[in-house]
Amino acid sequence: MNTARISQITPVALAADGGAAPEWVQLTPKGPELAANDGRKHRLTRPDQVIAAFRAYGHPLPIDVEHATHVRADQGLEAPAYGWVREIETRDGALWGRVEWNEQGAAWVASKAYKFLSIGYAADPATGEITRLISVGLTNTPGFKMPELAKAGTTQENQTMDKAVLDALGLASDATAADAVAKIKDLKLEVHTASAKAPDPTLYVAKAQLDAANAKLTEMEEAETARAELAITAAVDAGVAAGKIAPAAKDGFLAMAKVQGIEAFTATVAKMPVIVGGKSELDDKDPDKKSTTLSAEEIAVAKQMGLTEAEFATAKAEQEA
Repeated sequence: MNTARISQITPVALAADGGAAPEWVQLTPKGPELAANDGRKHRLTRPDQVIAAFRAYGHPLPIDVEHATHVRADQGLEAPAYGWVREIETRDGALWGRVEWNEQGAAWVASKAYKFLSIGYAADPATGEITRLISVGLTNTPGFKMPELAKAGTTQENQTMDKAVLDALGLASDATAADAVAKIKDLKLEVHTASAKAPDPTLYVAKAQLDAANAKLTEMEEAETARAELAITAAVDAGVAAGKIAPAAKDGFLAMAKVQGIEAFTATVAKMPVIVGGKSELDDKDPDKKSTTLSAEEIAVAKQMGLTEAEFATAKAEQEA
């Protein structure tokens, strides 16, 4: 597996005195043997393969400051690019890149605010052979030992990526941490792009539309409840007017009507005898005889009111007294 690194190989100066930021810059010294300032040995014996890997990647390489793409971005910090390597070619055993500078990057190079380049790359840990470039950094400290390109600033020489992570990302077993980071960024971009699309109108409805429909439904339900209560009140009042319901018992019959429903309650009242006002079936009976026997209709009314026959008979006798 290749190991991704950030390292200062012999620094490459960018602009001549008084010159502007160059379009083509030298990215590496001439191979095949490359000596890093920290004492490690590197090789560039197959530059054409490095160029092929860059073209296969299909994206330009960012030019940041002091490898912020790997040092700062992995910590969630801002790491802007100040230029982009759009093409790579080999010249006399060295790698050169065509750069598209932005305004800030061009100004820094032209003013000599930054004078050298440092590459981030992937290399074979056994041979030190550079296999591909990952990024380029502007720097002024060519003698400084750069950290290894690894997560959370680790400097292990032969860091490997977890196989389960690589499988989940759909990457090859020899992919580097930089490959994983690039893949994750691509996936995040895809999610952001998908979320920015307009929702399918056949699957989703605007919240305002849904709120309006719910409000209308609530209004209709409240109106229906009000109509039902009016009908129940009217049915009980009709029973009172017909002398079948004592005015004092009106509240109890209202509660009973709500439980029974308007149709069942109306049928029950129709079977009840007249007990208040007008001619009642009690008119022909001897007033001195207090009958405690209930008719079938009275027993039914007692059950509907939740009274025992004895309780109903007592109440009836009190009304007759």
